[in-house]
Amino acid sequence: MDDSKQRKLGRGIADRRKRLRDNLWPDLDEDALWLRKTRVGFTTIPRTITLIGRILDQMSGKGSPVSGTYLTLWCWVFDEGFVEIRTPREFAYESGFAGPRAEATWRTRMRKLEELGIVSVKAGLAGDFQYVLMYDPIKVIQALYESRSHDLAFQSLMQRLIQIGADDEPAAQGTTTNNLFIIETDSGFAVEQAQSDTPLSTHRTQAEAIAWASKLPASRVHVSRVRHLINKRLPDHWRMV
Repeated sequence: MDDSKQRKLGRGIADRRKRLRDNLWPDLDEDALWLRKTRVGFTTIPRTITLIGRILDQMSGKGSPVSGTYLTLWCWVFDEGFVEIRTPREFAYESGFAGPRAEATWRTRMRKLEELGIVSVKAGLAGDFQYVLMYDPIKVIQALYESRSHDLAFQSLMQRLIQIGADDEPAAQGTTTNNLFIIETDSGFAVEQAQSDTPLSTHRTQAEAIAWASKLPASRVHVSRVRHLINKRLPDHWRMV
């Protein structure tokens, strides 16, 4: 779709949302809303920021969540993907840290973001993190998962990217096939990956499990030919649906 058609489609969707809003709240005064086109103080943040934050918290280790620190950087970044931090205490407070160890805790979280490879930092007169370069989080996360099993957090992110039509969605990046297996359990059916016995999701019926797994990006769904033969290393035990 060319740019002009895409803009026209976007306007049509926006118009429909506005008509629906006005129908639900007919007495609404738009001055009560903070609308991007009539107010200042906005930035561009990925629609997937909450899923990105969840993955970063998961990878940063127990007791050291970094999503608040990462979100604060996004609230300060401009279109160059670059943030200058002149007052670390201010960033620490916005990231959710207070008290005498606020800055020290914030610095540990910044260091973890750097270790994950999602930002690059340079020191300046204001401290070790005065200059921050923010990399494409989707590319970084995809690289981190090259050596990890694709868990529910990753699959949820990839599915959301497809929903919003992002350029980083799996088809555009050439993501490899994700083999999923439907395993019968005592309480229903579980969806598992080839390299992991931890369920991605559980369902009451096999049909529900197949439907859920089929929605995941680049997925091939397998069910057992015989109920009790569920060795994922043996292809003869499975058929693809």
